[in-house]
Amino acid sequence: MTAALRTWRELTHNVNGTVVHYAHTGSTTQPVLVLLHGFRSNRHGLDALTEQLRGYQVFAPDIPGFGQTEPVSPPITLERQSAVLTAFIEQVVAGPFTLIGHSLGASIALLMAGSFGAELQSVVLISPVTKPTRLLSVFIHIYFRMALLLPDKIKQMWFGNKTMVWLVDRWMFRTGTKHAQNRIISQDWSNINENRPEILIRTTLSYESTRFERAAKQILMPVYCIGGDSDPLVPVRKLRRVARTIPHAKLELLPGRGHLFPVEEPQYAGKLIRTWFEAQD
Repeated sequence: MTAALRTWRELTHNVNGTVVHYAHTGSTTQPVLVLLHGFRSNRHGLDALTEQLRGYQVFAPDIPGFGQTEPVSPPITLERQSAVLTAFIEQVVAGPFTLIGHSLGASIALLMAGSFGAELQSVVLISPVTKPTRLLSVFIHIYFRMALLLPDKIKQMWFGNKTMVWLVDRWMFRTGTKHAQNRIISQDWSNINENRPEILIRTTLSYESTRFERAAKQILMPVYCIGGDSDPLVPVRKLRRVARTIPHAKLELLPGRGHLFPVEEPQYAGKLIRTWFEAQD
């Protein structure tokens, strides 16, 4: 018999003028996880993974400017987005917690982690995006900087193009079933109207000036850094460099997996995370 899906409460919290929308599930007696979603996603982007992490209380906020959470005031940068989420956790999450981020969420988790003390027990970075590769940097300059020049209505069409979303997802798929891949594409299509072009552009461009290495050196708690060896966005050399910079990081490279493996194969990703949690006890 299939277990019922987890029940989510949809909530908001005002962080110094920025209203953060978040979802919460689980009992207050359970250990706490804070989940940060990826690019062009929202607080429910990792629901399939959360189903594999039963027994935990989960807080899943929309990153500022994504989903329903308001953007930070300009300039829009990863550091400013992480500052809002750091304050959100300090004000909403009581007691010890573990921070889990995927893609953009892992980038922000990396920036945030060093701000916490003993209350942050551990960190899971799934496919953390840091400095773009040379090829990706060229694409960013062409695609995103060109988009800055467009009128707002054309920008919305530029980033709300379902064909482009489909092509990007197909480019990143590696191992999921047809059903899982169709679920991801459908979810990304449904998120199109939530996407704010200016936020997508400014967030992406801020990667080039963000000092990830400095932030990584300040993380003193155990870190589980995982990613696929077939990830087109986070090559193995980038993943290794992140793990080397964090004082207490364990790196696990997953054969044949790509950037979207935690949503393509949530059972597999959940098992990896659970196994790591058990090793920490």
